[in-house]
Amino acid sequence: MHSISQKAIDLIIREEVSGEAYYRKHYTHPEWPGGSSGVTIGIGYDLGYATEAKVKADWTGRVDTNCVKAMLGCVGVKGTAAKALSQRMNNRITVPWEAAMAVFMGRDIPQWIAATYYALPNCDLLTPTCLGVLVSLNYNRGTGGYTSSADRFREMRAIKAAMAAKNLTAIPALLDSMSRLWTGGVAARRHREANLFRVGMTETVSTAPALAPEAPDPDIISQSRPEASARAKLPTTTVEQNTTTGAIVVGGGIAAQQAHAHGVISFELSLFLMFLAALAGISVWWTWYRNRNPAEANP
Repeated sequence: MHSISQKAIDLIIREEVSGEAYYRKHYTHPEWPGGSSGVTIGIGYDLGYATEAKVKADWTGRVDTNCVKAMLGCVGVKGTAAKALSQRMNNRITVPWEAAMAVFMGRDIPQWIAATYYALPNCDLLTPTCLGVLVSLNYNRGTGGYTSSADRFREMRAIKAAMAAKNLTAIPALLDSMSRLWTGGVAARRHREANLFRVGMTETVSTAPALAPEAPDPDIISQSRPEASARAKLPTTTVEQNTTTGAIVVGGGIAAQQAHAHGVISFELSLFLMFLAALAGISVWWTWYRNRNPAEANP
């Protein structure tokens, strides 16, 4: 069993939580991505699809005991029930970036590589980047689609057939085609995965002997998320912030016009004051934007 490339790891992290700075700002507490998802923590860790044994094995020693107990209370809860539960757990579950990455790299990635080997033939023919793309797909959708007869999984069945036939060049187009199922973030993720798979096909396949994959956790094998919900990145600024910015600009402009109309200030000064109002509005908006969208240390 081979590992996956840093490019693929970066892709999964970016798709799940955007990056370290954004995670620290927005994702240290649980949330519900929507659809059939459960309460989600860390780097896309869905408690709704985990078992109590897995949660204990993954998180004990990485977060405090009370936090683990709260996580256990979310196990198996999915759909709209998870929405209310995530809100109740907001002050009970805190997952620092370091703990999230420890579980992601030390537990999740090895398990999902094993799950990918378990679900698909000929994985040893893939470069680390191409293998990582399929791990990204499975991390998002689960592996149940490779054997499901449902129409929404037809591309996953075709990917399995392509792997069996060693027709790796067919896979990027199938990932692109899979985007038909969604609009927005998940559809764009499929296209980015397809593009990275194409990049991976130009790389060298590892010549090191592959290790026999260990069987993944049973709940990983059966995990399938039909809605493939992904964490939606928060708007760059809120409606309230945008409204306030508009009020500063428009209000300042109107005040300057009225002052000129009543002969209090000259026309030139009114134009200058309108410019200052616009500048003030833009400055306030930019401050809010940077606060909600912290820059990554390594973009």
